[in-house]
Amino acid sequence: MPKSFYITTPIFYPNDRLHLGHAYAMVLVDIIVRYKKSQGYQVYLQTGSDEHGEKIEKKANLLGISPQELVDKNVLLFKQLWQELDVSEHTFYRTSSLVHKEKVQKIFTELLNKGDIYLGEYQGNYCVPCEDYVSDSKIADNNLCPTPNCQSELRKINESAYFLRVSRYYSQLVDHYQKNPNFLLPANAKKELFSNFLKENIPDLCITRSDIK
Repeated sequence: MPKSFYITTPIFYPNDRLHLGHAYAMVLVDIIVRYKKSQGYQVYLQTGSDEHGEKIEKKANLLGISPQELVDKNVLLFKQLWQELDVSEHTFYRTSSLVHKEKVQKIFTELLNKGDIYLGEYQGNYCVPCEDYVSDSKIADNNLCPTPNCQSELRKINESAYFLRVSRYYSQLVDHYQKNPNFLLPANAKKELFSNFLKENIPDLCITRSDIK
């Protein structure tokens, strides 16, 4: 039986045309794929598009088209670029696809029934360009996103939302990482994880938005 190797890129936002960073990521992953194939591995490469979020909704409204029309148009540009770069055989996964929606619904329902997902209320500071919530401790007096290349004004959000109960598994995560030092690589990723996220009990993760379509 051949050895198997799985690799994935980030799934890119199709809110606009692709830029050099997208091409860079795909070229790097393609180099790894070709190298592993030369070693006799059967390689599965997955990439795709993250077709949700406020940036996509805003760009579609600006152009006077639906969000689905916007992502359909831009995904064609994605696929055209991968062909021009001669990227190795891969699976292109779209989060607006029926298969993705069905899988998400199945997993969501299972976790909800187990009590690992619950309905609550989220209050927080949100950066639209970064698609990210920013903790109060990271916000300066100017109420701007702390990411150096962003610096956009943050928006206060208060909405009903579903949460993933990650706090339930905090002790298990820490114990697993400590007992299996090679599970998480490279070392600087492990250092960042423990410095920023696992130094104390982690909060539950907000996983839905109710104020965008």
